[in-house]
Amino acid sequence: MPITTRPAARLAAAALLAGSALLVAPSAHATTDVLCTGDPVVLDQPNEDYSLSGDCTTVTVKGSNSQVTMPAATKLIVKASNVTVTSGTLGQLKVTGSVSTVKPTRVGKITVKASNVRVKVPGKAGPARVVGSNNLLKAAEGKSIKIVGANNEARYTRLASLKIKGANNLAVVKKGKTKVKVRGANNTVRVNRRA
Repeated sequence: MPITTRPAARLAAAALLAGSALLVAPSAHATTDVLCTGDPVVLDQPNEDYSLSGDCTTVTVKGSNSQVTMPAATKLIVKASNVTVTSGTLGQLKVTGSVSTVKPTRVGKITVKASNVRVKVPGKAGPARVVGSNNLLKAAEGKSIKIVGANNEARYTRLASLKIKGANNLAVVKKGKTKVKVRGANNTVRVNRRA
């Protein structure tokens, strides 16, 4: 059974001081600590900061406007919008919520089906599929990426295979040889083509 988070109690107090009313606003919300125990975890409350620890398998973020810090996980699914996730190694990453940022140290398979998503990986990234617009995928090293849509950006230090279908996309690979296939107008590709 998945672990599902619940909102923390919010308190506001009113005090009377020297004959006038003084409203004491609630303090900024605290970070919600979640211990992963090998079961799926669902983070479903909006406007929360989450700190995960333990053995995380599948973590699903459904609460918009959230910030998540977590260790390695088998799978991360981001279904909400305006989410920022910082993590260790991820086996899989799937993002369907727009305007989100995910920063794992390494990641296996990547699927982005949304717009305005940022995925930044300082280490290796597995095969990636980006469908949508205005997305950015940045990694040190990648196996492959397929971009379907417009105004997307892919930046790698090394990348084995690149496919683009759409318009106005940008792909930059700094080093190594890359196999390239591009269909669409006004795409900019800067790589060394594999012979």
